[in-house]
Amino acid sequence: MSVVGRDDGEIKRAPVVRGDLRLPGLLLRPPWTVDRPAARPPMMPGLRCPDAVCLSWEPGERAGWWEFAAAVGVPRRRPDWESVAARQRDGVLEPLWQAAFFLHGPADLARPLVGAWLPDWSGDTGRWARAALARFGLDAVPFALAVAHDGPGCAEVLLPLTGPPVATLVARWLGRADGEERRRVARAWLRRHPMAAARALVPHALGRISVERHMAGRALRALVAAGHRPTVEEAAASYGAPADEAVRRLLDADLFAALPVRVPGLPDWAEPDRHPAIRLRDTDTAGHTGTAFLHGTDGVPPVRGDTERRGADRVPPARGDAARRRADGVPSPRGDAGRRGAGDMPPAFGDAARRAVDGVSSVRDGAGRRGGGDMPPAFGEAAGRGGGDGPGSPDDGVVRGVDSVRQGGSVVGLSVGGAASRAGAIALRGGGVLSARATRHLTVMLAMSRPGAPYPGVAQAAAACDPASLAAFGWSLFRDWLACHSPPEGAWTLLALGLIGDDTTVRRLAPYVRRWPGRASPARAVTALEAIAAIGSDVALRHLHLLAGRAENPGIRARAGALLAETAAARGLTGERLADRLVPDAGLDADGGMSLDYGPRRFRVGLDAKLRPFVVDAAGERASEPPPPAFGDDPQRVAAARDRFARLRHELRTLGADEIRRMQRAMVDGRRWGGAEFREFVVRHPLLRHVAHGLVWGVFDGAGAATGTFRLVAGEPVDVHGRPFPVSDTARVGVAHPVHLDGVARRWAEVLKVQPFAQLRREVGRLRPDEERRTVLVRYAGRTMPASHLSALRWHGWRPGEALDDGLRHWIERDLPGGLSAVATVAPPLAAGLADGGDRTLTGVAVLGRHDDRSAPGGGLPWGEVDPVLVAEILRDLDRAVP
Repeated sequence: MSVVGRDDGEIKRAPVVRGDLRLPGLLLRPPWTVDRPAARPPMMPGLRCPDAVCLSWEPGERAGWWEFAAAVGVPRRRPDWESVAARQRDGVLEPLWQAAFFLHGPADLARPLVGAWLPDWSGDTGRWARAALARFGLDAVPFALAVAHDGPGCAEVLLPLTGPPVATLVARWLGRADGEERRRVARAWLRRHPMAAARALVPHALGRISVERHMAGRALRALVAAGHRPTVEEAAASYGAPADEAVRRLLDADLFAALPVRVPGLPDWAEPDRHPAIRLRDTDTAGHTGTAFLHGTDGVPPVRGDTERRGADRVPPARGDAARRRADGVPSPRGDAGRRGAGDMPPAFGDAARRAVDGVSSVRDGAGRRGGGDMPPAFGEAAGRGGGDGPGSPDDGVVRGVDSVRQGGSVVGLSVGGAASRAGAIALRGGGVLSARATRHLTVMLAMSRPGAPYPGVAQAAAACDPASLAAFGWSLFRDWLACHSPPEGAWTLLALGLIGDDTTVRRLAPYVRRWPGRASPARAVTALEAIAAIGSDVALRHLHLLAGRAENPGIRARAGALLAETAAARGLTGERLADRLVPDAGLDADGGMSLDYGPRRFRVGLDAKLRPFVVDAAGERASEPPPPAFGDDPQRVAAARDRFARLRHELRTLGADEIRRMQRAMVDGRRWGGAEFREFVVRHPLLRHVAHGLVWGVFDGAGAATGTFRLVAGEPVDVHGRPFPVSDTARVGVAHPVHLDGVARRWAEVLKVQPFAQLRREVGRLRPDEERRTVLVRYAGRTMPASHLSALRWHGWRPGEALDDGLRHWIERDLPGGLSAVATVAPPLAAGLADGGDRTLTGVAVLGRHDDRSAPGGGLPWGEVDPVLVAEILRDLDRAVP
């Protein structure tokens, strides 16, 4: 170990401490710093995939795609389809007539022409393509490939297709830096057709050097990363033993040497010395003691005041005055002569390190080195015995020993290093700090990463680092990028958050996702969403779920929902079933409570149906706050217990409201749990059990009718009379709506006094007999909706419709289950959102399908055919909005 002080330019060193934690050689000598002969890649040109293009539909998928055809209008008078077909062959048919011809015209006329159809691009082209593929099958494959290749929003048309041309296109999409929708579809396609993808891509991956070979190899590695290596090897073996061996070599090749044509440089704001140090992971090896790893390069500690470092004029404003003082070498106001005091020193460094930092003299030998008796115990016996500089090459990226770097009497760094124990690895004991050189290499790896194609060395390097400090480093990069006005060449910092971020990153980044679309940065918000999805923790997925349901920008809601659906599909779940598994327990125990330990006294924390915490004392009395400390209580335990309660209450303010809202949405949308799933994820969940005990539940048959209702008492179902109510594992369980409780709602209301939301006392709107056959509800026509009431509708799921050609929004709508929407036309039209000011007059309300024309909602469903629960909810919303 060595103590380095910079006093009048003199540097003093002492012995090095050895350790056991090995730093990856990739961080010391990455491939772009080493000249090495290029390895010859395995090649087998001439292979061809014999597979034909095929269609593989998911259950119900073809019918769902064909559903859009009904939204394409057909002329009232029967057209002369022969002349329409002739105009299509001559290329002079109008776009809407083209859609009508291919989706409603005679199949014998349309089928020969559909493969050559090239429509004018519009927002409906992708849906036209899906409907045409559903109608004509393989005859529409050339058309589907053409629109998927060139048309915006048309990528999903390839999902049911397999074959070499489809796989080649999907492999190209996988590495696109500017097409998040196509990357998403590519991942979904590979997950859906792993064998077909591998068989089609192996010949390209073993072909001559080309872009197609590179893309195919990356797609095969994506399959391997998803757990399909046996599938890839089986597909390769179908081309013979040489191809099998070549593919194995390809998959096992050194991916770290695959570099971009130009390795990016780092801008000033991304230089490592401007950001928090990255700690290395601790190792719990027996007999080893903790050390720290040096924060410098080439054996010379960094001095921020040197001309090589930045000045105050180059420090981003967000870094603050202290950073500017350090950048220009101005002493800090802390301590004598600007020196950092021992009070700022982490306790792990021990008293001797504190004395060194504060300038307190210690026992030193004749050479000016500190003797072993003054070594902090944490540094180990080897450090205490040492008397000279330790072994190791300065080229290994390690600055050795404990270096206390001073400039003008001010300490600017302290760290401890270890020596290399073998080629390509640095042995450290119990953790440490990544050197500036290694940190710079890691930053370059992050800058080289692209959407969907991170540099493979990032994962290996991150495995050696402490996750929390690595995430803090990434967040600091991101904040400095923002402080420098977000230059486009630094946009990789957002992707880096997805590679090295953690739950804290998610919580910090989510507000930016909500804010950016309103500040003309929707693309940046989508990239941030993908970073959150890439982190992939339960907290990240929960934030995706919240953004999918509550973000104001419809594009963000749709993208968050797509990312969540992709994650759910990868786990074989629906979005709501995934959300059940992401609900945190908020620190509650299996009984749904928490114990507060005051030492001689203990108290129990419980939650009511609205998830409000309370404290129960030994006498059974409830209180909203923990009791004050009394004589004999342990002060430390009292403080810890009260802090736990405060944190629980703070967390439940947001978490509780979200979960109660989700249960209310489950009641409105008619969500059903299986009996076993209901018990596991609702009744036995430490948090949700409290909400469930305050609700009336129903068991439903296949037609959606309630066959019985129950509530929970101590986790067991009972009926309205308190008798046990059997719920089998295969039963379909859901939150009962008042529509299902005719005749027993009043009796249930006498039993359940406190509920998480208005269930039993909920207003229930009903249709009049003359309204059941109508498609447009006119009971609200001409009635005025105040601006404040219109704005409040957004909390019930209503949003402005799409802007028409005049730039105005002539209706508001609310999504309903089954692909339906409630649409209410308003006058005058809205210029922006629901809160743009001014009263509005309702002119009509209709329930429309996903693809029905909103601008003329006369062709919706008859109101009598709409689910009574949905009718009740729509009428409840509008009755509240219209006085």
